[in-house]
Amino acid sequence: MKTKLYFTAIMLLGFMGVSHAQAQNQECMTNLSIYVEHAKVKNYEAAYTPWKMVYDNCPDINRANFIYGEKILEDKIEKSSGADKDGYIKDMLALYDNSAKYFPKKIFSSSSWY
Repeated sequence: MKTKLYFTAIMLLGFMGVSHAQAQNQECMTNLSIYVEHAKVKNYEAAYTPWKMVYDNCPDINRANFIYGEKILEDKIEKSSGADKDGYIKDMLALYDNSAKYFPKKIFSSSSWY
């Protein structure tokens, strides 16, 4: 009896985890689509929030996180100053490191992205 109870509890937790992961993935895909459209028309201010959500939660979902992320952060760096600018510069350096981590076969170089 205990075995059946444990098995049922484990299966229930497993299904809950899978459904949460699928919902998270759907949210990432939606935000990916939103920020890519904004970035294509160079509206980097509007692209930043959905990009940040995708980059923080699903960095490996698409290489666009790094391609457009570089452009979005360059715009933020250019338009900011002081501590905000330093924060965006640190984010850019982390973006470069994470690009090599999530897409190791792709060399991160600005000239190779365009």
